[in-house]
Amino acid sequence: MRAALVKFCAAAAAVAICAAVALLPALSPPRQEGFASPVRQSAPFDGYLYAVVQGEGVAFPGSYRIARGTTYGELFALAGFSGSSPYPLEEEVRLGEDAVLGEDGIWRAYIVV
Repeated sequence: MRAALVKFCAAAAAVAICAAVALLPALSPPRQEGFASPVRQSAPFDGYLYAVVQGEGVAFPGSYRIARGTTYGELFALAGFSGSSPYPLEEEVRLGEDAVLGEDGIWRAYIVV
């Protein structure tokens, strides 16, 4: 009987210790700073845009260095694109959401038609 009581007390103590350990993270103060830290990155801009044109109907796929203000129509004429354009031909080429910063520090717009 005495051995059973000792085992019961030891088990109850173990359960109490596990419950206390489980509650410890809730007692700590919340984290003030985020997990990610912002990165400030910049790239030089020399007045030119770099566009990579690829896809079916492009006679000369590749990378083009074009002056700012060049339209999609002019870019597609350089690339020899023949087909219906998903981009408005009269609009200027812009980096928009398609731009990727390369390892060489140059922003390139990837245009797939």
